[in-house]
Amino acid sequence: MAGLKIDWLADANQPNSNVDWPAWMQAKKESALETLSHLPGPHRKLELWRYSDASRLQKSELSVTEKTDQELPDAADAVVITLSDAGIDLGESLPSWLTIQPIQELPENQWLDMDLSGALAKELVVQSLNQGLFTHGVVVNVTADAPKDATVVLRYQVNEPNQWTYLRNAINLAADAEVIIDEQFISGRINVVNHYHVADNARLTRHQLNVLESGQQHVSLQHFTLAEKSFVQSQNRHESGDLQHHIHWVDFTAENAEYRSGSVNKAGDNSHIADIVVVNHAFKNNVSDVTHRSLADDSAQIFNNAKAVVAKGADGSEIIQDLKNILLSKDAKIASKPELEVYADEVVAAHGSTIGTLDDEILFFLRSRGIGLAQAKAILMVSFEQEAIIC
Repeated sequence: MAGLKIDWLADANQPNSNVDWPAWMQAKKESALETLSHLPGPHRKLELWRYSDASRLQKSELSVTEKTDQELPDAADAVVITLSDAGIDLGESLPSWLTIQPIQELPENQWLDMDLSGALAKELVVQSLNQGLFTHGVVVNVTADAPKDATVVLRYQVNEPNQWTYLRNAINLAADAEVIIDEQFISGRINVVNHYHVADNARLTRHQLNVLESGQQHVSLQHFTLAEKSFVQSQNRHESGDLQHHIHWVDFTAENAEYRSGSVNKAGDNSHIADIVVVNHAFKNNVSDVTHRSLADDSAQIFNNAKAVVAKGADGSEIIQDLKNILLSKDAKIASKPELEVYADEVVAAHGSTIGTLDDEILFFLRSRGIGLAQAKAILMVSFEQEAIIC
């Protein structure tokens, strides 16, 4: 794969991976690269990139400050998996309820192709590039024997900050399994794709922590498939960085499942953050609930998008989309768009979006009680963020 030319990407010539890929996976990678090499790069005419500066992907050098004081919370008995451009570090021995394999050992029947045809391929072109260029990743299998509060940490650390690292992971929850997955981004420039397969009656709690330094970039696709009576709650924090572009794609594959998502997006300086959720209600009696709270300061930009597509016959679907946003400066920009595309008759749906500023009356009330202006603003911002904390 060396020598591939992707004009809209900074490090267009990718080095050959030392991984011995199975023949079928190598064919998938090469086919993806061949298709993507003929597609244009992301631009503002695309819906999912309209409010992000895609030209930042072309930067050959990033001004990155290593985060040496970031606290990365781990549960006492958490299993920590560190993935980097150097490979995979599994740390200590694994518990009996957990198996972890390199991504090249993924069974072919568990591979999930990304759609590289039609208009959607152009919208997802950056995330889809992962399918051809991923060099490391893991398959995580959680059994029903996992104890209460069982936690797996996926920690991403990149040693070469100016080069893109591509990681691809598959996380499988067996029927009746319950687990917490913490995704933690440490440093660098990363493109990650995670496929979460949540089987019947399984419960997933997922945390995504991306608190970046000013020169860092992170592109991600989180794909969830929910089987019958499964439950997913996903908590996301996207803060700062040069460019963050996150897509959460949810497919219900049976009835009576539930997906809940809470996101806190905070952007300052000249940061660009996109937080996009697409939920496909293809079966009856499923619930999706998306809550975003976003704050933009300085000349930063944030894009919130929550879209639910309810197929014909998917009666009994319940949908909530609650997007609220605060502008902290006159130069900051936020675009916020909840969407409903409904083809069924019996659906309960509520969506809303607001963009405003910090409440002057509440600020006055706090200051009248002896609280300084900076502290009063901080109190209001923390209170606002808490509305999106779901787990």
